[in-house]
Amino acid sequence: MADAWAVGKRTQVEIWTERYRIIGTSTIPSGAGHSWRFSDILNKPDRPFLVLTDVTIFSLDRESVLWRGDSMILNKIFIVMAKDIEG
Repeated sequence: MADAWAVGKRTQVEIWTERYRIIGTSTIPSGAGHSWRFSDILNKPDRPFLVLTDVTIFSLDRESVLWRGDSMILNKIFIVMAKDIEG
């Protein structure tokens, strides 16, 4: 049986750190009769990292693209603000 964190609804998110603005896709888990939200992922203390796919990182000062990639793992302690774009 697949882990609920491996399958689910993909949603585009926007995240700000002190130095970067990051746009990517997060997978919102599904199953086990629970309806997850992006905020549930951010508030889950036993999951200190956020996995993103289809990622673009922008600089805050010039809004220029610094990096594009297929995936990244972000330690949630660096998140200043985050929102579900498709919410």
